[in-house]
Amino acid sequence: MSEFLTVAFAHAIAVATPGPDFALVLRYSVAQGAYAGRQVSLGIAMGIAVHMTYCVFGLAVITRLFDSYVDILKIVGALFMLYLAVLSFRHKDSSVEYINSELDLSYTTKRLILLGFLTNGLNLKATLFFLALFALVIDQGTPLSTLLGYGAYFILATYVWFRGLSLFLTRATVRSFFLRNERAFNVIMGLVFVFFAAQFLFSAT
Repeated sequence: MSEFLTVAFAHAIAVATPGPDFALVLRYSVAQGAYAGRQVSLGIAMGIAVHMTYCVFGLAVITRLFDSYVDILKIVGALFMLYLAVLSFRHKDSSVEYINSELDLSYTTKRLILLGFLTNGLNLKATLFFLALFALVIDQGTPLSTLLGYGAYFILATYVWFRGLSLFLTRATVRSFFLRNERAFNVIMGLVFVFFAAQFLFSAT
């Protein structure tokens, strides 16, 4: 129980700290509304499964190949952040609220979930956090069933946090505050993603 409380507290601090996940939920909740915020939050939570998989089943391999893995992740993650920046600058996504066909809705749903999934899965800071958590905090003798339980908790807690954030951001008063200067908002969000791309590329590990 003490180990669980420790990892739960560490995760709460990490997930509440503004980063690429936070920026993505902010951008899509404001730009496209509650539906988009929910799907992006789901994708981010699903991305946690990537970190859980290599931490539970491949920690030794990742540790041995750490430098190469991080170098690749820096480049791929930075490129994806730049892609999100371009989407924000161009702002050509159609609002979910105006989609009137099931085919378009299905495509948009999958796309939003995928954006959330990749944003979290390629997040260098999230990778380093979970590697440190499993290497330094979680006992190596912890049973597999307990580790899987931790993973399930991380996924659920992540979704609850970002879903709650998206609900707050899509309240009429909050959303209208950002949309009063929608163009400026999207430019700022684009610059935020450019900042994260640079952070990924030039961060020391």
